[in-house]
Amino acid sequence: MITAVVGELLRIHFPVFEEDGLTPSPGLPDSAFVKTLVRDTVASVVPVTVTEVGSTGRYFAAFTPDQIGRWYLDVQTPFDDVFGADVLVTEPLSTRVVGSFAYDPTTNTLDGNIWLERDGLLITAVTSATASFYNAAGVLLFPPLVDLIPDAQGFFRVTKPSPLGFSQGAEIYAVMTIVSPSGTFTSSKGIQVVG
Repeated sequence: MITAVVGELLRIHFPVFEEDGLTPSPGLPDSAFVKTLVRDTVASVVPVTVTEVGSTGRYFAAFTPDQIGRWYLDVQTPFDDVFGADVLVTEPLSTRVVGSFAYDPTTNTLDGNIWLERDGLLITAVTSATASFYNAAGVLLFPPLVDLIPDAQGFFRVTKPSPLGFSQGAEIYAVMTIVSPSGTFTSSKGIQVVG
């Protein structure tokens, strides 16, 4: 079974052969195929297109599922072969930036780790992290902290000696951003300075 995410384009590849079953059949247009798409036993009106990959006789059927559920795609070729695919479509994955920060009043140092999670799993394919710190009035306390080199687990480390605005009882807000090959993700968290 193939898994997919609602709202994302899905491509399913398949070969087409002439009647002898051995010779690839290139050059077929989308209209040469009979396509049937079903979601949870109900025919779907979501459009399906078939496109050839180069001039190879290999094609792909593409559609964008608009609801979660179990989908089934049938593509009938001009030679009466039928290619079928069973697809489980789920909700989009939840991706979030997570941060953990500690301020040590003895050394007057702020240390933190920032990482990216997708559905609770750590993502290691990340390229950079930025953390900006604001006071309760929304004023940036010092230039953003940046780390361009994550460790092997995907954690970024930021450190700031003598951070302005960090004093007992202060309310600080961190805005954290991580860049990864799949996009840029931002979240924030409040920090209560104690000690």
